[in-house]
Amino acid sequence: MIVKAHEWTNKKVAGQLEEFPYFTIKCNIAEVLAERGLSMQELADITGIRVASISELANVKRSTISVPQLLVIAKALRITDLSLLFEFTMPEDTREQFEADQKIIEENGLLPEQDELLEWKRYENKIIKEFKKTIKRIKREKLKAEKAKQQKEKPTTN
Repeated sequence: MIVKAHEWTNKKVAGQLEEFPYFTIKCNIAEVLAERGLSMQELADITGIRVASISELANVKRSTISVPQLLVIAKALRITDLSLLFEFTMPEDTREQFEADQKIIEENGLLPEQDELLEWKRYENKIIKEFKKTIKRIKREKLKAEKAKQQKEKPTTN
């Protein structure tokens, strides 16, 4: 199943999902429950999570799940490895691309396009920081000048 971006998902995340549309996630919760002889209703009873939410999660119909919900499910099922509940699925060409990218990451720490993006972001952040400092300095100087002007205009009493 292709993961659809939630309507509130920002454009960058949605774009990332579109880049590899068949790179998705499979939820194994139904299999884990079957192995343990539990139903979704029983997991709901144990965790306090709605049965509908568990079903949506199991069928990857849910686009979000909270960390507290994951923790409660893991606690209830005594899961120590999240890969028992979830696995990534992808076509072979995507897997090969990811493996080639992993070699680049091992050598350089980042993919070239990630490095370039972060370089620009760091530069942008530096410029913004310098701009904010300049604005603060100008405001301080303006306030100082206004105070000096008020002092000059203030009548002196003897």
